[in-house]
Amino acid sequence: MTDAEKPGGRRHIYVVEGRASADGLSRVIGLFVVQDARLDEARYDADAKSFTLRIVAGGLGDERADHLARRLRLVPQVERVAVGWREPPA
Repeated sequence: MTDAEKPGGRRHIYVVEGRASADGLSRVIGLFVVQDARLDEARYDADAKSFTLRIVAGGLGDERADHLARRLRLVPQVERVAVGWREPPA
């Protein structure tokens, strides 16, 4: 288990932007579930045409976090994915 996968370890921050649709949110969240990510924070903003989802996820090593970002980019409704991370407080 890597430090990022341990409870309280590194958290990955995802910002996902895309076209609004009936199932867009569930498709995106479902990918986090499949990777067994721990959702520490989530914020969803949407209007009639687009959405922005910001998720802070723990429990992912860097390789799984990168894999998740690649999978997110394959969702038809998704137009942009940005990923960053932050270390736990000392």
